[in-house]
Amino acid sequence: MKREPPERTATLSVVIRKWAIRIGIAALAFEVFYLIAANVFLRTGLLTDLINKKPEKTNITWESAVTYLPGVATVSGFELRSQTGNNQIYLRVTEARTRISLLGLLSKTIHPRGVDARDVDFRYRPRLDRGGGLALQLYLTLSLMGLQLWVVLPTMSPLLLNVASRSPFRASSRW
Repeated sequence: MKREPPERTATLSVVIRKWAIRIGIAALAFEVFYLIAANVFLRTGLLTDLINKKPEKTNITWESAVTYLPGVATVSGFELRSQTGNNQIYLRVTEARTRISLLGLLSKTIHPRGVDARDVDFRYRPRLDRGGGLALQLYLTLSLMGLQLWVVLPTMSPLLLNVASRSPFRASSRW
């Protein structure tokens, strides 16, 4: 078994230490850059202007938002209004903390990996003006673990509720 000279081992540990310091400084610089850039986007109107290019179709707003770690954000007063040719959706969340895929943002897609929300108000309805007449609607209010869910559905589509042992609540609708 061949042993290396002590000066070569010391030189190798110095090189590893220098690279570790460089990687640490780069990670710290990235975190500082992320904190400044992401919070400027969240707290000013830059991100809402970028998201709401067609506000008549989709409009997303929030009262305040902050992020300290890449991909993790805390939002309060979040509001989403969206409509297509067939339906309208309204979502209001008083406060939420979520993890978002940063790679999904590059393709203009939001992929939440987990949301911890408080005081959620969700509303759905078919567009009333699509057929020229008023549609019959079914109003449904659900209250589960402090979550209030209010859904407006057409009476033509039954809402199926399944209480399964693995998940506390699951709702599906057949159209």
